[in-house]
Amino acid sequence: MSIRETSAGVTDIVVLKQAAEANLILITEDQDFGELVIRRRLPVTGIVLLEMDPLSNQAEAERLSRVVAELGSQLEGRLVVIEPGRTRLRPLPSSSE
Repeated sequence: MSIRETSAGVTDIVVLKQAAEANLILITEDQDFGELVIRRRLPVTGIVLLEMDPLSNQAEAERLSRVVAELGSQLEGRLVVIEPGRTRLRPLPSSSE
């Protein structure tokens, strides 16, 4: 599911709320989402942040696919940052709710 296809133009907070309600892992290139869940403690099942600008779209897709296959259920409850040469995992804080 893509927000661009289903809810284009909604705010980041609405995107997080929709992902949390549907129990989905959010995959994004927008660093603002990391800020919202880490600093503001907004609830979400998990976030995968793609920081792979130097790579082609095809290379990004392949790298993402490998990481998701390797981590599987470990994506839940974490902020996962995927870079060209490494992957970082950080536990998400408890929500403020």
